[in-house]
Amino acid sequence: MKSILLVSSLCLLLFLSGCSNRAKPIALDISKGVVTMKGLKLTQTSEGKLAFQIDADEANIYQNESLIKFYKVKAKYFSLGKEVSSLISDEGLLNTTTNDVQASGHVLLKSSEGSILETEQLNWVNKGGGVYTDKAVKVTKGGNIMTGIGLKTDMALEDIKIQKVTTRITNLETLKEKRARK
Repeated sequence: MKSILLVSSLCLLLFLSGCSNRAKPIALDISKGVVTMKGLKLTQTSEGKLAFQIDADEANIYQNESLIKFYKVKAKYFSLGKEVSSLISDEGLLNTTTNDVQASGHVLLKSSEGSILETEQLNWVNKGGGVYTDKAVKVTKGGNIMTGIGLKTDMALEDIKIQKVTTRITNLETLKEKRARK
């Protein structure tokens, strides 16, 4: 059994070593099925077109759990081969079975049109391309700033639904004047 695990670990390592041309120090913990890599770049395509690219300073590959955990993440998402958004975060988690991604820690998603989403955790569902979180969010789109708790949107930040929206009134006197005029 250990030899099968060793062979599968080495095969995965050789496969992943083709993901980037950067030199990568590698650590194997075969007893736990973990491969640690420095400087990992992962690219996925769909029907021959780019779907997403993930760059990370370091990654732990958990073979037994079908997970890859990334550290210091930079990612780009594509639709029909065209970049629609980019993301940075402290950490990321990729389910290698579903290709769903969870980004956490200082998450910043910027659309190619300039909209910006800030949160502490963001989940991307590969099948359907939806993005959601139940954490606090701040979305800047044009000159508008929206905040709230919980969000569902697409990767281009075009169709945004924020739950528990909050508004901060900074000038109460202006609000009172408007009410008095009515």
